[in-house]
Amino acid sequence: MSLSTRLDNLAVRVGAEIKSLRASVNTAVAPAWHGKLYAARGSCEPHRWASAIDMSSVSAPTFSHLTPTVARCVKFRPPAEMSVTGFHVYAVAASSAISRFAIYRASTGALVWDSDAQATATNAWLSLVTNFALAANTDYWFCFSVNTNGATAPFRTPPAPLGTNQYGADAAPLGGNALGLPVFAQFAVAAGVFPAILPPPAAAAYAGGATGTLPVAFLSASSS
Repeated sequence: MSLSTRLDNLAVRVGAEIKSLRASVNTAVAPAWHGKLYAARGSCEPHRWASAIDMSSVSAPTFSHLTPTVARCVKFRPPAEMSVTGFHVYAVAASSAISRFAIYRASTGALVWDSDAQATATNAWLSLVTNFALAANTDYWFCFSVNTNGATAPFRTPPAPLGTNQYGADAAPLGGNALGLPVFAQFAVAAGVFPAILPPPAAAAYAGGATGTLPVAFLSASSS
């Protein structure tokens, strides 16, 4: 075999090795929380939103601020499909069965899950057994409502967003969706009851950056 042929063969082998290495480098490794634990907010990073509650949360609106006639919502998009077996939200004050939570699929408006009215305990997790599925890269609304008025604020939440003046409209190059920021909305309800089909939501009426929003809920999958 001539030297030229050997060099050509070597070049082919080296090229194949380089291509293989590039493929392995470009193959993204999914984070450990994908399909196991999601925050029902924005792009679902549980560590991000757990830290936000711990380090920079504010008092949530009271039951009277929320009123039984308005449901508050925040959009989230799971990065991978998940069979949800647990719902978890942390409370800082006790209340009777007033708080209610739901999840809707944004594209169809279909009600995926409804918690019914739930009581809370002081400085304790409210954890519920669930059985529903979330599809990958699909928008959902996590919603919160109350069935009566009252002065209690049983949750702490991230503050209300400063608004599009800070980061642009959702469709802008650096808009809320592009940055993984949560998008908020609200719709009318009667006595806090969620309808079977999501009504057309309107922009949430928050005082930019001055008040709390929705409690951060965590969705878990069975470890078995």
